[in-house]
Amino acid sequence: MIGLGRRSLLAATISAFVGLGVSGPEALAQTPRRRGRRHSAWRAAVIERRRRNAARFETDRQGRAVLRAQVIAISPGRAGIAAMRRLGFRRLRHTVMAELQLEIIVLAAPARFNADQALNALQSADPDGAYELNHVFDPSAGAAGGETAVSPVPLVNGRGLRLGMIDGGVLLQHRCLRDASITQRGFAGQPVASAHGTAIASLLVGRGDNFGGYAPGARLLAADVFGDEVEGGAAEAVAAAINWLVGEDVQAINISLEGPPNRLLEIACRSAAARGVLLVASVGNAGPSRPVAFPAAYDSVVAATAVDARGRIYLMANRGPEVAFAARGVSVEAAMDDGAFEGVSGTSFAAPMVVAALARSRLDASSAQAAIARLAATATDAGAPGRDPVYGFGIVR
Repeated sequence: MIGLGRRSLLAATISAFVGLGVSGPEALAQTPRRRGRRHSAWRAAVIERRRRNAARFETDRQGRAVLRAQVIAISPGRAGIAAMRRLGFRRLRHTVMAELQLEIIVLAAPARFNADQALNALQSADPDGAYELNHVFDPSAGAAGGETAVSPVPLVNGRGLRLGMIDGGVLLQHRCLRDASITQRGFAGQPVASAHGTAIASLLVGRGDNFGGYAPGARLLAADVFGDEVEGGAAEAVAAAINWLVGEDVQAINISLEGPPNRLLEIACRSAAARGVLLVASVGNAGPSRPVAFPAAYDSVVAATAVDARGRIYLMANRGPEVAFAARGVSVEAAMDDGAFEGVSGTSFAAPMVVAALARSRLDASSAQAAIARLAATATDAGAPGRDPVYGFGIVR
């Protein structure tokens, strides 16, 4: 129905990140708009942080990054608890996610097992149980705007809306955000302002200086799942963030990350959708030959892709039958974590427009599916007639 991708840890450099500092309040008021690659540098810095702490990670048999020798037991029963003890697993964390009706236990595997072996051992000992590796998700990719960047134009009146976002941290002092109603919470240590998180927040609720997000006046709940921890971006943190946002009664959640299929995240998204919450994630930026990225590829998630000012699909957008909607995401002006604005391009920068439109529709619709159907009926059809793997139901304008 509505749409995830497969990305492993990438070799990256943070040379572009060196020398970029957060400006003080006076500088925030004077920093000019510009084109640059600050959000790309932040993503590279997160991946480089992991590379420098490689001992904390390993790869599964498909080459996808996971936290070393960790297995997540999802709502385990008595047979599962007995199997953990018998095999010598040690409990690291026990979390109840009440809003999602989930209980998870993060386990450290015995020294004789790597992550895959540990998962197989537990699943074999408890065939009816649900177990998964603690996969690590990457921040969404993208690029600097390739043409003159255009400021977003408010799409809906955000009054009465409660929006969620899962991303890096947000610079709350940015001049287009400091008057917005934003609550920020860290799920990987303390929240740390990031270029990508600040950009997404500005596209959702920013306003001022001839700049307006798509839903000004909305309440924004921002979950930082990368934070200041080396293990930021783990599936465990993403599920916990979804649980928090569902408990805050948001209408829609903007998810900006990419990774492999993960059973815990799939269950968390499905549980949130069952509560009537709309989840929107970008299709990914690996190119037209790649399938829609996770978590966007899940049936419970609305997959958003990007187009330019002329309605042409973003060159690097992933494609597939899960694509639901397209929106402007090429050369869009967005706030940065140093107080400036940059022109940015990528499918994650299209998702906020879809979130705003769906959230407003959700207030009047009888269900999340009704809200999606209503937006599909008003979207501008593009590409092949009807829903297609490039534009989905069409372009949100």
